[in-house]
Amino acid sequence: MESGVEGRLGIRIRRDHIMSTWLALHAASMILRFRAEQDGRTSYQRVTGNKFEQQIAERGEVVWAIRPTIRGANKWDYRWYEGVWVGVVNSSGENIVLTEEGATRAPHIRRRPERGRTDGNPTL
Repeated sequence: MESGVEGRLGIRIRRDHIMSTWLALHAASMILRFRAEQDGRTSYQRVTGNKFEQQIAERGEVVWAIRPTIRGANKWDYRWYEGVWVGVVNSSGENIVLTEEGATRAPHIRRRPERGRTDGNPTL
């Protein structure tokens, strides 16, 4: 997983880098949601009865995330912000997005166009 991020971004991620903190969480989340067992179902399907169909991004990809607190507030406020996607919270399904302010939870993300997914990376 780490080598894919490093290759895509063209940087070396050390153990003390903030993205390394989220590696174990992301790996466990992917196994829970996507690894099929002998019966053809994933652990997620066994627990919820449904397939995991939420949109996810590649780890380390620059995405647009929506602010959960803006709904119903001032309509002139910009609802979407840019950050680096690092995983999904298992208990709530929220996306974990890194910004210059730190890790945030976002209920929804939008993937950028293919050519812009590693451009303008605000935290790396």
